[in-house]
Amino acid sequence: MVNEAESRPLLPEHFYISGIPKKRKLPKLFRPKELRQYVFPELGMIMYDFFWVKYTLFLIKEGYIPWEQENLFFWAIKAGKIDPLKSVLYFSLLSKTSHKKDVSVGRNFAREWLFKGIEWRDNVVNGLLEFSVKGRDFNFPSFVEQIFSSDFKSDCRKFGIDLSKLADKVMVRAFESLPDGDTHTSAVKSFCIFIGDLLYNKGIIKNYPHRTGAVVDPNIDFTKKILLFNTTELDELHGLANTDFGFTRKEILILLNRLLRTEQGRYFLASVILVSYLNPIQKRRVDVREQLRNIYKHYRIAKDFEDRVESAFSPFEIPKIIFGSMQEICFYWELNFFLSDGETIARKIIGNRSIISRRQISEYFEKNRGVVRDFESFLETLASDSERLTHLDSFIHILQKAGDKDTTDFLFQLSKSLKQRRKICDIFIDLLLVRGTLKKESENLYFVTGTISEKMSEAIFYGIDPLIDWTTTILRGLKNEE
Repeated sequence: MVNEAESRPLLPEHFYISGIPKKRKLPKLFRPKELRQYVFPELGMIMYDFFWVKYTLFLIKEGYIPWEQENLFFWAIKAGKIDPLKSVLYFSLLSKTSHKKDVSVGRNFAREWLFKGIEWRDNVVNGLLEFSVKGRDFNFPSFVEQIFSSDFKSDCRKFGIDLSKLADKVMVRAFESLPDGDTHTSAVKSFCIFIGDLLYNKGIIKNYPHRTGAVVDPNIDFTKKILLFNTTELDELHGLANTDFGFTRKEILILLNRLLRTEQGRYFLASVILVSYLNPIQKRRVDVREQLRNIYKHYRIAKDFEDRVESAFSPFEIPKIIFGSMQEICFYWELNFFLSDGETIARKIIGNRSIISRRQISEYFEKNRGVVRDFESFLETLASDSERLTHLDSFIHILQKAGDKDTTDFLFQLSKSLKQRRKICDIFIDLLLVRGTLKKESENLYFVTGTISEKMSEAIFYGIDPLIDWTTTILRGLKNEE
């Protein structure tokens, strides 16, 4: 699902960004689009822990269709009956309460309109830990005061709902009726049952019609399109359809074998293998990301590539078809970075201009070496490397067959400009002209047809951080012999 989606700023920890992704087109001045479908299909900037892929499969096994659920954050619904214990909220709180691995999502989705403050999940969890010990003696008025937003509490009062009394009644009844076992888990169940009763049975959710969604929609879409092939047939994926927060070797092998079934899956697997070669478990994400920028060079000079990745992926046997396409995938990675760099340069140069000269563009390239260095390096290397040029020509044919005219025209112009040995600045202008961002007024003067917000001066090659983290999950799972 995830296109270039509007979101809140990236968090420093993990790679989760809570919110409902909104499909929209970000302004593009240079690149026709990202080409990540050739390196990690359906993986975008807003992705969540790989657990939510297992969760999606689990729901299907239980007879639910995840992408048809309107309020999956709070409950799964089937035949008019809700189950809050199959919700995203339930497993988010459960992971924070009872397990070492925190897969929680939805911090921004539910705050302010429902829960209070950016740390509402921690406040809920702390309250539930206390409730699991005190039971009937728990201070519900204080709990309600601490976790719910002022506006939500006001709305409930308007509808004659006493939140603390309802929480006391529903949570105690649910807690005491649950079988003996982990009291922390029982507390989380009781709370989610209470939220389901409050929002669904009391009808409060109807006052927030725009608060629908699953939050983990990107993972659901990835599962549907890459693993399920747009069906609800689990087939061999049954073994991955569970809600265990960890991953066994068997589950990872199911995933890897499934990825081999389609071209998109093989693209994804090839990129996972490339990331694995860079040792993401031991290295910082920022270092892996920087190495990925030069993955073509790393791959070509590597003498132990196949041995290292085969060792890391044992006992999974990587087919020769994957290794055979690896250099091509490396070029696609390099090309995506080039497109991102070009987009950033275009945004910085053009800004809110309505007209621009060749001299102004040339001066920018001369004075901003740090910004344009990687862009220039790609073009210089591409112009002098016959293998890369061959990959470019082959890729143009692939795009032609796919009917992607905009990208085909763009890359054909790139190839043409390189063969004419045009200067870097002129190649940049050639590509802006073919994109339609610039229109020629005279030999050295151009009208600008598009502008972009100053807040969006940096373009990003979306999806790299999730890929690094998912690769780490896969590699660790393969080491888990359970």
